[in-house]
This record gives sequence, structure tokens and C-alpha cells, in this order.
Amino acid sequence: MLWFIPVTAHTFGWGYGAVAGLAAGSWIIFVPCLLRNLAIATALAAVQLSAKEGTPVRLMAFLEDARRRNLLRAVGPVYEFRHARLQERLAR
Repeated sequence: MLWFIPVTAHTFGWGYGAVAGLAAGSWIIFVPCLLRNLAIATALAAVQLSAKEGTPVRLMAFLEDARRRNLLRAVGPVYEFRHARLQERLAR
């Protein structure tokens, strides 16, 4: 990462090197601060799961709605299917 700023400054000039340094420094400082916030980290995880696995973005609201409709039951922090046939069908 440290080589990025001098190479940019040498290639494009010191003005671009300074801008690249500020951008890289801001990224290094602000991203860890944002990820310490539990709400932002949870939202980023939900978006990542949605993009990678196809889950609903608002997964907890989806699971709670399924529980209210008696498709799932909550046993502590775990959701379980109420009907074995539905679970088998969705597993395929």
C-alpha cells in the first residue's frame, strides 16, 4: 500500500499523488471505524448474504413473518420448520 502513493505521484504528478494518499488514508481510517458499528456490520453482512446466497436482505423480518404464519417455530435462537415435508421439499 505504501508504494501506491509514490508511484502515483511519479506517474501523474504530485497533485494526483496527494489526492491518492488522502483517499487511501481515508479508506484505511474510516472503514475499520464503520465496521466497529454493529448496525453497519450487520447490514453489510445481510447485503453480502443476499448477493452471495440469495437470501432476503431483511432476513430476520422474513424469518419472523414465517414464524407468525406457522411455517417455522422458534426454539431459543434457532428457527425450525414445523412441517417435515416442507423442509424436505425446500432442501431439494
